[in-house]
Amino acid sequence: MSGYKELRVWQAAMDLVVATYKIARMLPTLEVYELGSQIRRAAVSIPANIAEGTCRTSKKETAHFLSIAQGSAAELETLLDVVQRVGYADTQNPQILTGQVRKMLAGLATTYK
Repeated sequence: MSGYKELRVWQAAMDLVVATYKIARMLPTLEVYELGSQIRRAAVSIPANIAEGTCRTSKKETAHFLSIAQGSAAELETLLDVVQRVGYADTQNPQILTGQVRKMLAGLATTYK
């Protein structure tokens, strides 16, 4: 599958990147390079791995990259929980979007097993 930009999960993951970058900008100065960097990397990893995986030629490779995207989504969800719990920002909307992306990834991954 080469039209990864047409995938709803890739589009939702890109929306999630935008939302998490906004959250990262709200972090206090002391967290910009620590927690902010982790949040941005985890968010960007999701659509990047969807794109790379769906452009691979074997189902096994595609499944591997989708698995990495799922792991990055779980990591991002945890980081957003941290941001919420320590009171840096309200992350409810990105959390909801992360959950939706995780569900879509799980569904897509089943087609490559």
